[in-house]
Amino acid sequence: MAWRSLLPLSLVACGTLSGARPLEPGQHEVGLVLGGPMLELFGAPIPLPNAVVAGRSGLTRVSGRPLDLGYGLNLTGLPFGVVALHGDVGWMATEQRGAVPAITIRDRLFFANNALGPAKDPEASKAVWAADELAVLASWASHGDVL
Repeated sequence: MAWRSLLPLSLVACGTLSGARPLEPGQHEVGLVLGGPMLELFGAPIPLPNAVVAGRSGLTRVSGRPLDLGYGLNLTGLPFGVVALHGDVGWMATEQRGAVPAITIRDRLFFANNALGPAKDPEASKAVWAADELAVLASWASHGDVL
């Protein structure tokens, strides 16, 4: 049953650090998130790399449940002059009660601009993009070995 250890690889995609459970006040987390989308080119799937340096910090407790702040920098666009950042806040709205999952509400803002890009074309426009992601996340705490 060694194939089960490969199961997490099937879940790889572009993204940021998991925010399904906000960190407690004073806790910190930092990581390098690797992944990326798949592009079909000439009839073959080609993985496009994506690397994000990200972190989270537990801020406080609101109504007795944790609230944290997340932040990150996408490294992939930097060589092309694109600066992409994200910031988010997450709050655990309800705690887990047996089989009923904990629910976290997380709002993440993505910002990107190409102002640092090469000036090959003086007519080229420089722009700033923004996108908002509101997520409602369900999570169950595991007890003991999972795999």
